[in-house]
Amino acid sequence: MPKVSVIMSVYNGIKFLDRAIRSILCQSEMDFEFIIFDDGSTESVWDMIDFFRGDQRIRAFKGVNNKGLTHRLNQCFDLATGDFIMRMDGDDVSLPHRIKRQLERFEDGVGFVGCWASSIDANGTNIVHFCDVHCRCSDEDIKTIYPTKLCMVDASTMYTREAIEKVGYFDPQALTGESYNYNRRVQQFYEGRVAQEILYLRTVWEGSVMRSKVDSTIDMIALANQRALECPVIKERP
Repeated sequence: MPKVSVIMSVYNGIKFLDRAIRSILCQSEMDFEFIIFDDGSTESVWDMIDFFRGDQRIRAFKGVNNKGLTHRLNQCFDLATGDFIMRMDGDDVSLPHRIKRQLERFEDGVGFVGCWASSIDANGTNIVHFCDVHCRCSDEDIKTIYPTKLCMVDASTMYTREAIEKVGYFDPQALTGESYNYNRRVQQFYEGRVAQEILYLRTVWEGSVMRSKVDSTIDMIALANQRALECPVIKERP
């Protein structure tokens, strides 16, 4: 059984996918499986995934129809076999020591560990964006700031299997705040930590999830927190 399951749902964005996949395959921590789910892409995403399938760490799955990020991440939870489960988005980059550094921050009672992130544009050039200004938090910030304000990039999160088995699945009713909602649910039972170094590069482009969230952050947080209190545990896959 691998130590870490990296889960990634992909819908189009093929121009970023090669570098996203390579960034995981080049991690310094080698004991992982990489679950990639093609969510019914209309671009030739499956062909690119298939190109990498010679690496035995990759487990690839193809959906006939586009079901959405939340649905596919929940499927990935069911497929994952690792002791830890780590998020990854198909248009982003994980720096080489990401898995290793985040694993180092776990201890008893910790359910998730995030990391600092930096922004790049579609060409891979460093830019200053939301996560550079708002997402450089500390362990204390996860306790005091995160409950009411985004201070960590969603896809930077790694979870323990214990936390996932406790909390269950992502909540589709949290809409665009599904990852923040999930972390807030985990916080009802466990503590969160942050690897305080830049280990994740968030790509900002016209189709990115982060770009779509910036203008509605306050409403998203309020809804996600409300849902987390109403429904902290979801044991049946939506």
